[in-house]
Amino acid sequence: KVPSISFKVYAAEAGNYYFSFFSNTPNENSDSFHVVINGSYQFVTQCVGAKWTYAPTPVALAAGENILTIYARESGMLLRQFMFSKAQPNNLSGWQAASVLAEPDSEP
Repeated sequence: KVPSISFKVYAAEAGNYYFSFFSNTPNENSDSFHVVINGSYQFVTQCVGAKWTYAPTPVALAAGENILTIYARESGMLLRQFMFSKAQPNNLSGWQAASVLAEPDSEP
């Protein structure tokens, strides 16, 4: 079984979003992971070194809750932070402040 982790991602509106991530990879043999959204395979990432990388094409998110699942492709990759944005971000560096939409109301 392939190691994976899933996150709930909330989108205020349906549409195409760019997926960006900050990872730290030691070499080309540990530089990638698979991205799946709502059970649909999107792409495999590749990044060598410690830096922000942008997915080549935007992904479709539904309004409300979406499930992002990241599957390990190789051992040794560290995913430090990820984000979705309507416009492709430029010149990201270092840790980015959290930008969180409130979850839908729920009973405690």
